[in-house]
Amino acid sequence: MDYLAERQHQLTVHLYTGSALQPDGRFGGGGDHQVDAVTAIELVEHLWPQTELPAFVSTVFGHIRPKLVVITTPNAEYNSLIQRAVAEAKKKDADAEDGKEPGDNSKNNNNSSSNGFRDADHKFEWTREQFASWCTGVVQQYDDYRFHLDGVGRLAADTEQVTGYCTQIALFTRKVAQDRPSAGKTSQTKAGEVYKLFSSHCYRKSTPSS
Repeated sequence: MDYLAERQHQLTVHLYTGSALQPDGRFGGGGDHQVDAVTAIELVEHLWPQTELPAFVSTVFGHIRPKLVVITTPNAEYNSLIQRAVAEAKKKDADAEDGKEPGDNSKNNNNSSSNGFRDADHKFEWTREQFASWCTGVVQQYDDYRFHLDGVGRLAADTEQVTGYCTQIALFTRKVAQDRPSAGKTSQTKAGEVYKLFSSHCYRKSTPSS
């Protein structure tokens, strides 16, 4: 067998399932497994802001305390551009099906969801200012972290680029010991083993071809 790069050591991957709102004593917090990174891709907007979101922050920043946290969430300011693009695409499809001229506006296209968000399960969607304010609150509570804001995704029609990116990204990094002002507010609650092992995969050391 040919390899792009031969594996020098065996790699075993364990997949666990559990809630991001509950800490597990084995991961972070002085447990057996220290965590390098946590990613929450399009997750936080599905959490109730008064109850579940603070529990998520406590679990990630207070208990797990990884070196890197990546959080993405929709940019509410971009929704009007998305709705306009989807409506225009639907209009073109309808015109093609009905044999109408592209400029015929007789069919009304309403792309708004029932709650006004991109997904019916979203509990909120933040503007850039609101997201930045939330991130600032996180690092004020857990001051051994700093954050940087970025984004991803733009429509071709977004030529003015005044509303930022379609998706907002926050990169939180934990400060090194000599660089941080204090130890931060770490979780004092002893957590049990709440995550369940879903599956394990073993990737053995590469065997060079003879």
